[in-house]
Amino acid sequence: MICIRLDLDYVPWDSYNANLYGHGEPAMILKLLALARELGLKYHFFASVRTMRAFPTLANAILGEAHDLDWLCEKAGDEKEFAEANQLFALAGHKILGVAYLGVFLNDVGDLRFLSADVGSVTGDALFFPVSGRFDDATHAIIADSGGLRTFAASPQVLAKVDPSLSRFEKFAREHAQSVTTLREEITRERKQEEKQSE
Repeated sequence: MICIRLDLDYVPWDSYNANLYGHGEPAMILKLLALARELGLKYHFFASVRTMRAFPTLANAILGEAHDLDWLCEKAGDEKEFAEANQLFALAGHKILGVAYLGVFLNDVGDLRFLSADVGSVTGDALFFPVSGRFDDATHAIIADSGGLRTFAASPQVLAKVDPSLSRFEKFAREHAQSVTTLREEITRERKQEEKQSE
């Protein structure tokens, strides 16, 4: 099984990332949603606090298309940021169940149910889903050589620069469309298995 993790951290005034990757994230999100409708895919989006602030209707657009959405943490261990994230997600009628992080996460995730981060992260009691890779030419080899759930992350802002027509991403998505899941679906599946075993 494969999870396609899409990290949303774009804001129009971020000159550093804009100089590197441009301002293509909003248009790329629309392309990704259209591709998902065409292929019957379900992505797992993770949005940062600053993106949720800048684009308050983003959560509704993602959830309205039946994708999963959780929090992209920028500062591990920042309780104020987590509190604000909860408020912003609640405005969309949504509850955060898990967190994604760029890099190795070394803090407890508290009451959250799962963490998606690099290998070597600390999870506490939460389920840990390591990032297997980012979308690049090596992705196919990684998948061929591994079993179980694999998470592949991408930033729509970066995709807008490195794969603007989504040709590489679409090839990957078409090849693996039947095995795409989300981390929320995975924790639900694991909980059901635990319930069956305890009966």
